[in-house]
Amino acid sequence: MSETSIGQANARARVGRLSICVRAAPFVLLHLALVAAFFVPATLPSLALCGTNHFARMFGITAGYHRYFAHRSYKTSRAFQFCLAWLGCSALQKGPLWWAGHHREHHHDSDTPTDPHSPHETTFWWSHVGWLLSEDHAETPEQAIQDFSGYPELRWLDRNHWVPGVVLAIACYLITGWSGLVWGFVVSTFLVYHATHDLIQQEATPDFTRRRWGAQERVEIGPPAASC
Repeated sequence: MSETSIGQANARARVGRLSICVRAAPFVLLHLALVAAFFVPATLPSLALCGTNHFARMFGITAGYHRYFAHRSYKTSRAFQFCLAWLGCSALQKGPLWWAGHHREHHHDSDTPTDPHSPHETTFWWSHVGWLLSEDHAETPEQAIQDFSGYPELRWLDRNHWVPGVVLAIACYLITGWSGLVWGFVVSTFLVYHATHDLIQQEATPDFTRRRWGAQERVEIGPPAASC
């Protein structure tokens, strides 16, 4: 291998590491921000805000991203579809098309080498956090979510998935000040994040799947079921 090829390979590796650091920064900063909870006292309004945001965003992820977008378990209006997507985005778990597309791939290829976050094929760390920060899963799997990718408002949210979270953070600060930002937003976001991924990991286990659904649920990836 020539010196030029080696130099190009090293440059690509540095860019790859920098890209991972940039993607990991919000996740790391969110967890570091938890330290503020030791310095900003919780008030009743901020705890109420924390509980409300936790419940609302868990609904956005479980009933929205998971049961609606990923599994198409029920039908709703286009307006409420957007509300579910916005609510899910406010949990800072990326966009609805990205989330649902990868979850469909997870069910389609459960516990195989192509499963994005199998705890059996990889490690607990990879299945819980690592796959989110990997370059391999940075893009939305368009082929897996064709039935929803035709909606321009969902594509916009998928590209700008950080907007609802920023809006919610500002609203929490305006409602109860720093205690609202720390307890109402940061703490509740941390709780929603880890509660969600704990449920997803449990769903990936064969025993959990049999108890809940009776058999392994598989999502077929194919052409869109409906158009907008």
